[in-house]
Amino acid sequence: MKLAQSLGTITFGIGLLFGAAGCATLNNQGSQTLIAKAGDQRTGVKIEVVTADGSYLSSLPSTVVGRSSWTGIEIKVIDPCYDATSFAVPKSLHRAFWANLFFIYGFLIDPATGYLWDYEDRVEVPVRRKASCGA
Repeated sequence: MKLAQSLGTITFGIGLLFGAAGCATLNNQGSQTLIAKAGDQRTGVKIEVVTADGSYLSSLPSTVVGRSSWTGIEIKVIDPCYDATSFAVPKSLHRAFWANLFFIYGFLIDPATGYLWDYEDRVEVPVRRKASCGA
């Protein structure tokens, strides 16, 4: 009797643990990595990567790291030989978000955490070289 009651309590606890978070939140925590290249395939173009956790400098092509969030990932071209542009990395709903159909309150949790977004794996940042810098 006590064993059955203990197993029932453990099963309830595990169910509560998994049910206390949205499906995308459970499957999409941590950072996502993507490859960013210049649209004209040039290398060495200086950029600033802005994420929910801050910003850092890099150059194209670059491995960009950022966590899933409402603010997303923005790549700014800051190279003096290129027009200053800003590019928002495309994002879509993480496929695990739809599993919330089985845990309805996950539709509230995932948007609250921001983990419902999935970024593209590879992006091309549009760049335009200034005429004053040569070909």
